[in-house]
Amino acid sequence: MIYNLTTGYKSKIFNSFRLNWQNIIKVFIVFAIIIGIILRFANLENKVFNWDEVRSFYRLSGYVREEVIDKIFTGDIITAQDIQKYQTPSPEKNLVDAVFALSNNPEHPPLFYLMARFWMHLFNSPFSVRVLAVILGILSLVPLYWLCCELFGSPLVALVALTLFSISPYQILLSQAAREYSLWTLMTILSSATLLHSLRTRKTMSWIAYTITIIGGLYSHLFFAITLLGQVVYTVSTKGWHCSKNLLKYSLSLLIAILFFLPWTFMILTNHKKLQKVTAWTREFESGFKKIIQENINNVGDIFIDFNGNTRLEYYLSIIIFSLFVYSIYRVCKSRKKNKWLFLVLLIFPSWLLLILPDLISEVGVRSLQSRYLVTSYLGIQISVSYLVGAGLQLKNDALRLGSHLLLVTLISLGVISGVLITQSQDWDYLELKGTPISENLEIAPILNKNKQPLVISDSTHSYLLSLSYLIDDHVRFQLLKENDLNQWNNKLIMPKWKNQFSDIFIYYPRQELLDFLVNKYPRFQIKKIHKGLLKVVKI
Repeated sequence: MIYNLTTGYKSKIFNSFRLNWQNIIKVFIVFAIIIGIILRFANLENKVFNWDEVRSFYRLSGYVREEVIDKIFTGDIITAQDIQKYQTPSPEKNLVDAVFALSNNPEHPPLFYLMARFWMHLFNSPFSVRVLAVILGILSLVPLYWLCCELFGSPLVALVALTLFSISPYQILLSQAAREYSLWTLMTILSSATLLHSLRTRKTMSWIAYTITIIGGLYSHLFFAITLLGQVVYTVSTKGWHCSKNLLKYSLSLLIAILFFLPWTFMILTNHKKLQKVTAWTREFESGFKKIIQENINNVGDIFIDFNGNTRLEYYLSIIIFSLFVYSIYRVCKSRKKNKWLFLVLLIFPSWLLLILPDLISEVGVRSLQSRYLVTSYLGIQISVSYLVGAGLQLKNDALRLGSHLLLVTLISLGVISGVLITQSQDWDYLELKGTPISENLEIAPILNKNKQPLVISDSTHSYLLSLSYLIDDHVRFQLLKENDLNQWNNKLIMPKWKNQFSDIFIYYPRQELLDFLVNKYPRFQIKKIHKGLLKVVKI
């Protein structure tokens, strides 16, 4: 009797401890989700605009690259505000102009940028586009929970996925960019959730919702077409080819989406040569087999932990996380529930293989190293790992369940630490700007601003100067010159006059031809390098 009482008492204590631990974990999860939302907004206004963002601003405002260069690279003395004039919508350019400008870069479908144009009309600030992207990223949380419930039938797994997605450094960086990636993520999640719901409920309204989401997905990013193809394979594989109302409704949804996407398909075909040209850089860099494998492992690790460094510790952590992902896929497949493992496999691998195989075969190209192109693959990886952790939290074995709790706490902690580090940096984003001219602008701008009346001469890439203009004070003046335009240089570059009119003369990231021209035409002036990308003109 004593033994039974003692055993019952111990069991009650253990159950009470387990219940308290579960409550603590739930509180920890809610806290992590809130922290993840806050981290997306933290220090957002102080982050430097990258070259992709500033080009997006003038396109959605209705200007093309050639127009911007013609209007600001005139050789006249202008201010930072003059440079930014073409970064926001104005009466000079209407919606038709914006669509035309966007169609000149058909690799970026227009949905996000048209939304951003409307948003900028409301707030009249390029920064507001980042806020829009963050909001779209946060909105992804709700359908992600729905998707995981549809896929796994487990609210706990869905809650784990929500948590890991919320504090993911990869998702935080993507959502902070004034680009289409957060919308692409949202549409991928929504289309996946509505597809599973439609196949399960067979309701007409669900299929209408699915049709809308795949149209939105196609107009958010071209790679959504790969996701859509995976959804076709999934539907046919799980439901079969036999004629049914569900299959007919699905076929009709696809047909309607394809018809709606035909206008942009026409734009792609019309501008296919330019499309090849602007994406050629992804096929030109020598990468090597070893580097491709290492970087892909690193990128998978960065989904959960990113300290913005290529340290040995971070690489080892990335290997551990990559192994965790592989094991999670194994566990999903071992469940033998085709609707689960096939969905995740088709979400993760088609895009990844399409990008990594050409890189591995040719060893020339960096397609698979651009994590922003693997939105759907990395989303699938997050869901797969969430399933592993969430399923572990429900195991009957106390030791394995405790291990799953510790794994979840570790992943959340590493994600939060990564997110806090992201907020401390002005040049840390999805493009890895460290060492680029955009990053150097953060050090160049204070040098220019502290001078009384400086002049900045440049024939540099327009996107670098557009980004710099947001860091410059009103008293700084610019003289922007076209590349290799000797006639303009001879007529506009009057160095003795500028030396009397301005307190200091700087040259920003000049091309060699401009430097040679200045040295030959003005031998009495000496050019000294004072910072990477910034030179100063001194009279001898």
